[in-house]
Amino acid sequence: IVYKAEDTKLERKVAIKFLPRYIAKNFAEKERFKIEAKAAAALNHPNITTIYAIEELNNDFFIVMEYINGVELIDKIKSAPIPTDEAIKIAIQIAEGLDAAHKEGIVHRDIKSSNIMITFDGKVKIMDFGLAKVRGGKHLTEIGTTVGTVAYMSPEQAQGVEVDLRSDIFSFGVVLYEILTSSLPFHSEYREALVYELINKDPQPISLFNNKVSPEFERIIFKTLEKDKEDRYQHVDDILADLRKERKNLEYAKSGYIKAATTKVKIQKHKKALKITFPSVVIILLLFIFFFFNPFKSKMAKNQALTAPVNSIAVMYFENIPDPPDKNHNSDMLTNLLITSLSQIKGLEVISRERLLDIQKDLGQTDNKTISASFANRVAMRAGVSTMLVGSILREKPSFAVTTRLIDVQSGKIIGSQQLTNFSGDRIFSLVDSLTLLIKDIIKPASSVDTEIKSVSKITTKSPEAYRAYVTGLELMEKNYIPGAEAAFSRAIELDSSFAMAYYYFSICQWADGKFEASKKSSKISVGLVDQTTERERLLILAGNFSHQENLHKAIKIYERLIENYPHEIFAYEELGNHIYRRLMKPEKSIDVLLRGLKIDPSAKLLWNSLAYSFAIFNKKQEALNAVNKYINLAPAEPNPYDSQGDIYAWFMEYDSSLASYKKAISLRKYYISAYKLGCYAVLKRQYKDAEKYFEMSGFQLPVIDIHRGKLKIAMKKLKEQLIDLPNFGIFCSAILTHLSYETSQYTEMLNFAKEFSAAVEFSKIHGRDYIAWALLKNGRSSEAYKIIDDMKNDVKIESYKHLKLAAIFSSGLLAFEEGKHELALEKFREFYHALPPNHEPNIFYGITLLKTGKVSEAIGEFKRIVNWPRDIFTFAFPGETYYWPITSVKAHYWLGVAYEKQGEKEKALKEFEEFTDIWKDADFNSFELKDAKARIVRLKD
Repeated sequence: IVYKAEDTKLERKVAIKFLPRYIAKNFAEKERFKIEAKAAAALNHPNITTIYAIEELNNDFFIVMEYINGVELIDKIKSAPIPTDEAIKIAIQIAEGLDAAHKEGIVHRDIKSSNIMITFDGKVKIMDFGLAKVRGGKHLTEIGTTVGTVAYMSPEQAQGVEVDLRSDIFSFGVVLYEILTSSLPFHSEYREALVYELINKDPQPISLFNNKVSPEFERIIFKTLEKDKEDRYQHVDDILADLRKERKNLEYAKSGYIKAATTKVKIQKHKKALKITFPSVVIILLLFIFFFFNPFKSKMAKNQALTAPVNSIAVMYFENIPDPPDKNHNSDMLTNLLITSLSQIKGLEVISRERLLDIQKDLGQTDNKTISASFANRVAMRAGVSTMLVGSILREKPSFAVTTRLIDVQSGKIIGSQQLTNFSGDRIFSLVDSLTLLIKDIIKPASSVDTEIKSVSKITTKSPEAYRAYVTGLELMEKNYIPGAEAAFSRAIELDSSFAMAYYYFSICQWADGKFEASKKSSKISVGLVDQTTERERLLILAGNFSHQENLHKAIKIYERLIENYPHEIFAYEELGNHIYRRLMKPEKSIDVLLRGLKIDPSAKLLWNSLAYSFAIFNKKQEALNAVNKYINLAPAEPNPYDSQGDIYAWFMEYDSSLASYKKAISLRKYYISAYKLGCYAVLKRQYKDAEKYFEMSGFQLPVIDIHRGKLKIAMKKLKEQLIDLPNFGIFCSAILTHLSYETSQYTEMLNFAKEFSAAVEFSKIHGRDYIAWALLKNGRSSEAYKIIDDMKNDVKIESYKHLKLAAIFSSGLLAFEEGKHELALEKFREFYHALPPNHEPNIFYGITLLKTGKVSEAIGEFKRIVNWPRDIFTFAFPGETYYWPITSVKAHYWLGVAYEKQGEKEKALKEFEEFTDIWKDADFNSFELKDAKARIVRLKD
């Protein structure tokens, strides 16, 4: 209990804090507190609350301390995150206080936002030094610790382990996270769940809540939040050095940006008569009103030296000077609306907002809302445009005041500038229409065809609130927060049921969320509204819908038209090359379209990435490695290019190089997908402890190790539990359970799981149906099984369903294999693999069929690939090795032994059989192969 009081001797205000009586009554606790409080009282630092005295009266024990006239940090951040520049000042002061205490050997142990005061003149004061150690005592562990306090604890403190100064560093990181997000990184209503999160879970990226935070500031915070104290900052002065350096960077960037944003251009009155004749009377009237009556107080300056017409433009983010965080998304709305409106002008290519954001990220800046003039120029140069538009919102209330500048990218000269004022907030569409007309008059579009420019409200929405919800959805999509984005687009549709692009992105979110039929429905609605969009958006909607409907050839035509009209639309090259042509199993077409995109933009990282995989599928090893090396050169500090390099090496069975690349990836980002792949390698090498470590890093929760060791019944039990507890893993669980039921001869269960799997992948006409046919045959229902295969073949009406036809062919081979018709199975498998790219995924059934039909050398090659095949690469095999590999990678040793024995290579055969039986020595099911392998070992040794 804390009281505000007056020291009557020294005539000053103080705070008196009384300790709970159960501490005061406990002699050992009281004496220990006295020692610790005296140590804390010796601290003399401007960022630490001074302790004046320790007193005892009538069995009450209390301390007298400095009175702070201010607010608790927790109250300051309740309503909204603190701006980055202010946050870093607060962080530095907290760190300076902690550093002073740590140098005196004092660990606070209870750093939290409610223990930090901010005075009204901005000074930071850390409170309660000395008390925290008491809270670690046996009496207070249960009674005095609240869930709020636990949320700031280090993992070691939450586990009751003795702590050192690095525990304070972790708690400091929690506070910094809270300052910037108004949210705790770990939170739960229940203490046990909260402790579990502290020890096992990683916090959400800060950028998900606050995209104003620089990558370096986020890195500093996440280093303080490392679970292992050895991976954290070891001393506060190291944090201070990084924070001070980042403060300088922010000040430098801010001063450079403000200078660029506020440079005044002499405004000359526009004296030239208008030379352009507009087809619309409405446009003429608007221009007449603007230039003669000027109701919105527009000012315009044009550089008279402009002679060549502008053919491409990048609209940079409008800085919101009165509201830098842009809480109401007014800058987002203005920027996106202007891009949409300008894209109506014939002969002018307007770079999409998505492409500009990708370029910014490639150049190392994640905060799209604060970019300097020089950085904007770099972005525009990279986008390949001749002109860029930069702008600022100077005022939002009671009406908008906006300035823009058109800049020639090569020379840096200002082509023209505009200033518009007196637009109320609900007239943002009129503001954009006005800016579009003014800009069009300056840039002299390259096309000789004049343009009818519709009001932006006619090609988006008439509701400002609907558009605000829409740009919120776009921002959340950029942060990969799909549920939030889906809700935002749903709100936009609720406000305006004719908003085409809201339906388009709503469909994308629904698909990502597994709502496939609902996604198709939303996509279809957006198609019906394409007349209310720009040409680019119309093509995007149509192409997306054709992809949803599996009409891939129509999708190709639309994407090709998109590329023809908007050659810098890198997304279209990626969609065509990496998705559609891959689904059609045409890697040569994929390679062609990706190379076309790279000719337009040689620095498009993801195109190099996709090209590497396409070359690999087409069995072009050197070309694949060259492409991935290009990707690495463009992004040497990112993990993904090294992960891709690891995949490529693995594809060509260079496993040591593959491992080295995956390790490089996780050295750059500890919890990257490469950790899963390293886990798979460790499983294959039977390094199960390493595998557990890597799987834990990757968040992978399926019982792969149990399956690999032959403990299939245990694995089945775990998977059935996970079907209930981990619904997001439902698809994987059902697929793996189908294979495990097959392996353990539980064919009724196999059919049930196959049906569950088929229902879970409703978006696909391939997976699930082939599993059901396979399971039906194993249940003695062969006529039903073959009917499904016939239905799959009959569904093939156009070439877009080539992949469905191939699935039917493979399934025909699988059914023939199960019936012992090995020659027929081989014929079907050969037909299937003949249609695939050369470097396809291996398959255990195909390998056994080769062996059964006397193709022993080919069989050995297939089994060798199965033993080491990279597990995260999917290349058109049905049913997928993705779900079956923990079993097939073991069984392949048995079949290699059989093949070697057939060739008379007894030593090799014995080695494979012994490897197989050793891996499955603790198998918990009856395995024909295991029994046979043991018999063969005895025979070969004799």
